[in-house]
Amino acid sequence: MDKTFLVTSSQRVCAICGDRSSGFHYGVQSCEGCKSFFKRTVQKQLQYACVESKSCQIDKNNRIRCQYCRFQKCLALGMLKEAVREDRAPGGRPRIKSLIGLKENAETFVSSELIIQLIQARPDAIPKRRPDYLELGLNDMCPLNPVEAIMELTLQEVEHVINWAKRVPGFCDVDKEDQISLLSEGLLEVLILRICQRSTPHQGAVMVAKDTLLSPDNVFNIVLEQWAGQLSCFAYKLQSLQLDMAEFACVNAIMLFEQETSGGLRNRDLVDFVLNRTLDALRDYIKSSYPEKPSRFAHILLKLPTLRDMATRMAEECLFAQSLLHLAIPQLTSRMIELNHGRP
Repeated sequence: MDKTFLVTSSQRVCAICGDRSSGFHYGVQSCEGCKSFFKRTVQKQLQYACVESKSCQIDKNNRIRCQYCRFQKCLALGMLKEAVREDRAPGGRPRIKSLIGLKENAETFVSSELIIQLIQARPDAIPKRRPDYLELGLNDMCPLNPVEAIMELTLQEVEHVINWAKRVPGFCDVDKEDQISLLSEGLLEVLILRICQRSTPHQGAVMVAKDTLLSPDNVFNIVLEQWAGQLSCFAYKLQSLQLDMAEFACVNAIMLFEQETSGGLRNRDLVDFVLNRTLDALRDYIKSSYPEKPSRFAHILLKLPTLRDMATRMAEECLFAQSLLHLAIPQLTSRMIELNHGRP
């Protein structure tokens, strides 16, 4: 078994919030707090709502802030509702029954741990406008140059993407030059995926920052109108897949590793190995979580080229995307070199 993709015994933390794990509960390594939360939610059939964008960060410090996202993360990581109902036999005595799911064999265990690590690597931070923008709408920002304002916010995403990639299982094992090549080639795709995923609750609009929605209807600038229109189209296509948190984490990693770099890679075999492990993890997760949808894995993979083609067209046709890449690639390359040489 490849230990690169496993959490060691000294790293046994709750997959949901990162607190100290007390063991496997309902099929997932979790703490007493998340175990009790999941059990209470299922037994009482509680319904929650998210007041943000259904992508709240769930960790030890803020796990109680959004119960909706906390429960969705429990489900995405493989917690089984059926296990709650079967938790105890009549009279309160524990029922000895092995849980089937992501842990039923060694290969699936590796996939399960990889899924957990991918979700934990998810970049949760959302760009924030500078204080001098906070009281201004998009139209009011025109004197401050709206294109530059949105560009500044989007460039903040580059640092988040770099930090995310460094936490993706297997990425740091790849040759350092290949890391830069993969991120440079896949940057626009990952940025678009990230922006559009958090924008899905806002139909026809794109969340470029925590307090800023951008849509073709609320901007009067041809460059931003084109950018917003193409992002909205991409978000609509992405929404049709109805990806859960685990699937989205896998798709992000797949898009990162499945790049045809212009200059080639120093170690294509290693990149393909990491890519295939991610594909296997996604397949195993879908098989376990969506047994009633046997074609879901193939359906998602068939949609990825369409999403990639849309990103390519944006790079070719959208002036904002072209300017973004012109500014972002040197920033990314410089930052990766710093990180690879141990500078924070």
